[in-house]
Amino acid sequence: MKYTNIAAFSTAIGLLFVFIPLFYYMNQNYNLFIELAYLNSPNIVTNLESEKFGMNTLLVATFLGQILFIFLLMLKLTAKIAGPLKVLKNHLKLLSRGHWHAPVLKVREDDEFQDVIDTYNYFFLSFKENLKQDLESINQLKIDKKNSQSHKVWKELIDTKEEQLGIVPVKTLTVLSDVEGHDSRHVS
Repeated sequence: MKYTNIAAFSTAIGLLFVFIPLFYYMNQNYNLFIELAYLNSPNIVTNLESEKFGMNTLLVATFLGQILFIFLLMLKLTAKIAGPLKVLKNHLKLLSRGHWHAPVLKVREDDEFQDVIDTYNYFFLSFKENLKQDLESINQLKIDKKNSQSHKVWKELIDTKEEQLGIVPVKTLTVLSDVEGHDSRHVS
């Protein structure tokens, strides 16, 4: 929005350099014509005043219309540029917080920076695959359960990787059964 406002403001300044002199000289000429009409042909004065009002209205409407057109055009153009960058920034923010389970980026087909988004998605998917391979490697490690410190670190590492990848581990819940003993069930 910042760049849209800058473009609209710059256009307004440029147009003022054209419209102010145009407005001034046109009104000066119409005033001269109206004075001459009062002296020579008073019946056309109302036509000249109506024409002067119409031309002034047309000038103001053209000025405002051009500003509005530039504003809307720049809004559309900056959205095509800033939109993908904002999506990329938000995705990177998620990844920096360890949320690798986020989906790949998708932007509109007519947005700019398609090649950047495609390259980023390739990086993201490759890195995510590396995280999965790391998790598999960690799971295959043979940890001595008697060594509580190493087992604890190993388990925390697995939990962290699963959380990053959005994998919800199956937890065991112990439920008391009405019949004999306890019944162990899995909850997902």
